[in-house]
Amino acid sequence: MLHTCSLVGASASTDYLRHGSPCAPPNLARFADKTGNVIAMNPADNNAALRTTDVRRRFDRAAAQFDGVDFVHAVARDSLLARLDPITIDARIIVDLGCATGSACRPLTKRFRRARIIAIDLSLRMLEQANKKRPRFAKTSAIQADATTVPLADHSVDLIYSNMLLPTTAQPASLFREFARVPRKDGFFLFAPLAPALHTPPSVL
Repeated sequence: MLHTCSLVGASASTDYLRHGSPCAPPNLARFADKTGNVIAMNPADNNAALRTTDVRRRFDRAAAQFDGVDFVHAVARDSLLARLDPITIDARIIVDLGCATGSACRPLTKRFRRARIIAIDLSLRMLEQANKKRPRFAKTSAIQADATTVPLADHSVDLIYSNMLLPTTAQPASLFREFARVPRKDGFFLFAPLAPALHTPPSVL
C-alpha cells in the first residue's frame, strides 16, 4: 500500500518544505513543480494508518459532489473567515490544512493578497477539484499529505487555517503537535472542529 505526496501548483520556491520530507527534492534545495509530480512513501503499518486510508478513500469518493452537499462545512468556513477580520498580520505563507475542494483558498487570497496559499489534504481527488478552482496566476499550491505529518519546515508558516479537520483524524495528539510545530513564533492557528451551529465555536491560537 502506498501513500502519495503530490505537489500541484504554479512554479514557485518551496523553501517552506520540511527537510527530509517526501515532498522535498533530493538536494533539499529550492523546488519548482509544474507537472503535479507524485512521490510515494510508505505509511506506518498500524491502526491509525488503516483509519487514515479509509478516510482518504471516503473523501476521494465524495470529492466530485462535495461542493453541493457541504452546508455544515460552508457555515464553519464563513465563520472562520469572519474571525480573520480583526487580525492584523502580514502573512506570506498560509496553509489551508484539510482544504477539501479548496473553497477557502480564494477568500484567503483576497484577504492576504501577498500570501502564498498552500492547500493540504489527504484526498488527491479533493485536491484535483481544488485545482480546477485555482485562477491561472494564483499563488496557490496543493500538497497531498496526512495532516499529522505535514511536510513543511518548522516555524515556516504565518497562518494555519483548518476547517473541520479534527473529527477525521485518528491521531489528534499528532495533529496538535503539527499545529504547534509549523507556525512561526508569532503565527496564528485558526480552526473549527465542527460547525458553530453545533455549539463548537472557532478558535484562534
